[in-house]
Amino acid sequence: MADDIEDVSFLPGENLNRKSVYEPSIKQRCKQLACSKGRATAIAVFCGLLILIIAIIAAFARSGSPSCEKLNTVLSTPTPNITKEDIYATNGEVFPWKDIRLPVTVEPISYDVFLNPDMKALKFSGTVKIKAKIKATTSLIILHTKNLTITKVLVKPITLTGPSTKRSPIIVAKHLEFLKNEQLAILTDRKMFTSARTGIEITIKFNANIVSKLAGFYLSSYKTKSGEIRHIGTTQFQPTGARQAFPCFDEPGLKATFKMSIVRDKKHIALFNMPLNKTEDYKDGRVIDRFQESVKMSTYLVAFVVCDYKSKKGKTKSGVDVAVYAAEDQIDQVDFALKVAITVLEYYDELYKIRYPLPKLDLIAIPDFSAGAMENWGLVTYRESAVLYHPGESSDSDKQWVAVVIAHELAHQWFGNLVTPKWWDDTWLNEGFASYVEYLGTDKVDPTLKMGEQFICKTLQRALSRDSQKTSHPIHVPVHNPDDINEIFDTISYDKKSGKNVERIPGMDKWNLQMGYPVPQQYNSINVKQSGNKFLLTQQRFLSDGSVTTNSDESPYGYKWHIPFRYMVLYKDNTNSTGMVWLHKGSAEISVTKDVKLIKGNYGMYGFYRVNYEEVMWKTIIQQLQTDHTVFSPGDRSGLIDDVFNLARAGLVKHTTALDMTKYLKKEQDYAPWYSALDGLGFIRKMLQKSPAYEQFKTYTLTLVKPIQTSLTWNDSGEPLQKYLRSNLLSEVILLGDSDATKKGRQLYDDWMTQNTSIPPNLKTAVYTAGIKYGEWSEWKFMLEKYNNSITPSNKDRYLSTLGETRDSIVINRLLHMALNEDMIKHQDLYKVMRAVTKNPSGQLLAWRFLQQNWEKLLQWYGDVSFTLPEFVKSTTSSFSTEFDYKEVEEFFKKVDSGPAKRAVSTALENIRTNINWLKSHEMRSKPGC
Repeated sequence: MADDIEDVSFLPGENLNRKSVYEPSIKQRCKQLACSKGRATAIAVFCGLLILIIAIIAAFARSGSPSCEKLNTVLSTPTPNITKEDIYATNGEVFPWKDIRLPVTVEPISYDVFLNPDMKALKFSGTVKIKAKIKATTSLIILHTKNLTITKVLVKPITLTGPSTKRSPIIVAKHLEFLKNEQLAILTDRKMFTSARTGIEITIKFNANIVSKLAGFYLSSYKTKSGEIRHIGTTQFQPTGARQAFPCFDEPGLKATFKMSIVRDKKHIALFNMPLNKTEDYKDGRVIDRFQESVKMSTYLVAFVVCDYKSKKGKTKSGVDVAVYAAEDQIDQVDFALKVAITVLEYYDELYKIRYPLPKLDLIAIPDFSAGAMENWGLVTYRESAVLYHPGESSDSDKQWVAVVIAHELAHQWFGNLVTPKWWDDTWLNEGFASYVEYLGTDKVDPTLKMGEQFICKTLQRALSRDSQKTSHPIHVPVHNPDDINEIFDTISYDKKSGKNVERIPGMDKWNLQMGYPVPQQYNSINVKQSGNKFLLTQQRFLSDGSVTTNSDESPYGYKWHIPFRYMVLYKDNTNSTGMVWLHKGSAEISVTKDVKLIKGNYGMYGFYRVNYEEVMWKTIIQQLQTDHTVFSPGDRSGLIDDVFNLARAGLVKHTTALDMTKYLKKEQDYAPWYSALDGLGFIRKMLQKSPAYEQFKTYTLTLVKPIQTSLTWNDSGEPLQKYLRSNLLSEVILLGDSDATKKGRQLYDDWMTQNTSIPPNLKTAVYTAGIKYGEWSEWKFMLEKYNNSITPSNKDRYLSTLGETRDSIVINRLLHMALNEDMIKHQDLYKVMRAVTKNPSGQLLAWRFLQQNWEKLLQWYGDVSFTLPEFVKSTTSSFSTEFDYKEVEEFFKKVDSGPAKRAVSTALENIRTNINWLKSHEMRSKPGC
């Protein structure tokens, strides 16, 4: 068969047109932003500034001048309605406060925290003194505490302003703890009255253990080159972890200043949000570090670390001291992070027109960390792989990851730290903004990364995918307890509001207060020949399962949006024009004066929506891609591919249309379109993996990928996106079992294993996959040894992920159970094991069984953190596609506490149902002879 007529008859459930040409998938939209450097910079800066302006307007609609003093405030949101019920304190008494939110009667002004951590005994004791204002007459103080033993509580009256006056003492009648709401009640013997001049000082003494967890003040450990295990004490307070380190008013809106004093051994150092003020001798040969008082900030931004790290330091143009801390054996891996931090901090000073307000900024690598990083003001904590880069060992994608994470966290130093939502239902303001600005900051560090293109396929399209589900949620979502709060740190909060739909200023509530997004439908007018050409645009909510919105889930806006619809028209004379039209009431028209060849909607990929066309227009677009795909930018090609695959998945276009679009990929040399195409093809392959059609589909995919993979060769050269594309395509052909690539990959692995021959950094993923997937026990054991002995975090991550790719189910099971032993695999890295195993057909069921057997243990380990349990639930069930699977998952989670994974369980069930329906609609074509 000729190269331009591919056999796609393996796809079940449709009448296939073998001669139709393939159209780009969603992921190809990533390249949409391909444009001149000047134009890209102008667009990026304009969008960033516009987002900032919008957010500040939203934040301060009730405030006055946006000075620094005014900016250091909070965004107001109503207190949610909480169901009242009888609740009991630990001593059996009725707890006097029944709301998860704190009362507004007492407001903190400042904290003075003393901590005495014993890193040998793994215990700490402390005292916190909180100065507070009385906002309304009360004899009850409610604040937060969790896992702390309270040994003493005092309250005394103080003078806040003016001359000191003698006041009657306040006696604490009793204090009560309520475990469910993590609250401490202090009941006084008399009422305390509001006053501008006076207030109270609450003194609480406490103690607790320093344990291996990933929230609060916790124990972390690392291994030196010589094999010695060393401990550090570190913190993770977002969203509700500060209460595990000291009693506090642990809500983001209750900002205060903080003083910190930390006792330590002389071999250690202590770090805090602010610079060290002085060090004094303490008891038993120890010392105490006293730090400068902080600016006014939320409790979740407080951070401190006790460790034996080294650092490298620099300074910004404005005089801010910047330092990066790491274990001594890893200190040679911090240079890139230091350069990025200084570059980005200086850039943000210019972008925001507000100077970074603290005198120093520390970045520190934490060996055990639940997320990628945390934006603690002045002391940003990072997972090691998100801040350490080893030239010659780490890949270009590892390097980019370091830059992206640093740029994200430094964006928060302004938006999130300086300006803070009052409650967690506005998390999207923090994370959406930072998720967009990280691309601007990273582009400033290295323009060759073409972050605008990557934004489309890695952020925009991910958000589109998640928000097309019924179990999605609006950007602004009410949250009432710690589990709810942890759940909303997700794709919607981070990616949907990350800036691409910034143009939609009119009707913003329609985007913030309802989930989902529209699919504009385009139809050529029937009177084109008589009056020129017209296109009618209509919109409807897009759901990935192809269903329609029902009355039961209607939004207050009827799932209609204000849409700035950008478009490009290609005329038959090969000229083109661009324009924009608003869809305010659900429909609009576009009129043109020349004979039209085709129209491309969402031109430039600025909009948060998908575009569907009539079948004849899809065919014309596909033919254009075959003839000259460069008419569309890489980002627009990525968008076309992503749209057509997702529309096909929902049953709104034929799968043959999507596959016809992929035929042009044999000529595609850009990263973003391929990223989207591999994602779309990957879904079909996953669905067909147990079908007789699987081998045919695998063969077809190879015919698309192999020509470009071969042309890129095995040389680790070129611009970053070319290296990423080479790595992705090599991994794909090896995964599909291509004999040439597999043989080459296994040979490189064997040379590395037997002769210590180095593997080029950007080829490691593909080579490791070849060695483990098609190798034997000796190859697997060798990689496990490399994992155990490496001190380069990016290498350790890659080793661990690849170990899950073996086809030996016994070895997979061994790996899963090794992950229960923190001495072998850190708790923070279990998700890497689970993700690798669930992508492996040999391990999917094993991962689900592992999750079921160990759920209570996993809940104990990860119940206080935001990302891990939801990731486990969604990944282990992602390939499920039978009624048996659905019922088993549903019944299991009815019997257990799902903690912060409640929303993830609903999403997983929706995904399984979508998979079941997809297979049902295509099962006849999956059978031999059909």
